[in-house]
Amino acid sequence: MRRLLPLLTAAIPVLFSPTLFAQSYYSVTNCDQLVDIYNEKNRPQYIDIVGNLDCTSSPTLVESLSGLINGNGHTITNLNFQSERGYKLTKANLKNITFKNTSVHNENSFDHLFDINDHWRNVKFINIETTGAPFNQLFYSLDNKELTDVSIDLVGVKLAVDRDLLSSRISRSKINNLELLNAFVSRHSSDPLSLLSRNVSRSTLTNTKLADITVVGEPTGDRGKTNIIDQIADSDINGLTLYNVTFSRSEEDAFFYSESDNKSTYTNIYHNLFDDTKNIGTIPLVSQPIDDPLNRTINFQSMNQPMQAPAMCTPYLLQDSYFGIKAE
Repeated sequence: MRRLLPLLTAAIPVLFSPTLFAQSYYSVTNCDQLVDIYNEKNRPQYIDIVGNLDCTSSPTLVESLSGLINGNGHTITNLNFQSERGYKLTKANLKNITFKNTSVHNENSFDHLFDINDHWRNVKFINIETTGAPFNQLFYSLDNKELTDVSIDLVGVKLAVDRDLLSSRISRSKINNLELLNAFVSRHSSDPLSLLSRNVSRSTLTNTKLADITVVGEPTGDRGKTNIIDQIADSDINGLTLYNVTFSRSEEDAFFYSESDNKSTYTNIYHNLFDDTKNIGTIPLVSQPIDDPLNRTINFQSMNQPMQAPAMCTPYLLQDSYFGIKAE
């Protein structure tokens, strides 16, 4: 027993070495340090960004950002990311951070731009530029996720969307104050296009804004419809603004195409789709509702150009025209 004690005592510092725990936390003061942490596959659990990071002269990031990154209100500028193995720019939880002038190269036509582990809070992407093949969507799936105070400027992103701009599926998620801005989207003409998602269930979307989004490609056949959400169930849409969203119209278009139940609510929805004389027509709020809309409270308004405060918007209340909001 006496012989074992020195051995056990000597082993304790090895088993609980401070070095082991030091690799889970990094305080980052420059971009070279940030890139090296990930490119060397350290798999950090927590990154603290201390000061703004300028990546102009830094190496190219080839591994996805991961763990939890707290930007502490700082900005990462001119980050260059390129992966040949299908990695995404980030799969990290992001907090209080801005990415500006980020460059992403899509080597082998990978589908989506981002992954997310659990949440993004107070996150901005300003001027993302993508090269190589276009992306099909922003996130593959948002299942039990949170996006709060997130703004994504898509002005330089190449998008050839198969079915969904934001995500294929949104389930059990909370989206609060999300902006998707300045997107130029090439669509597959024979497939439906959902500007948010083809399937939303048991989720809340509060204050979502789609602004200055142009969709190119003529819809063809019965499946060439455009919508915000294709199928919705047991979800609350409170605050949805469509501002300068343009696309080629079809008879199948709807804001929310099909309901799976009568538990969804739609309030404070504003748009200017009908405010130009060249594109007058009818788009239903829900093309295939479950029940009489008068059983639910719905607030749906069209705003005149120039955009005015919501309280000054011209209302288009559904009532008897639930299946079509007609322009004046």
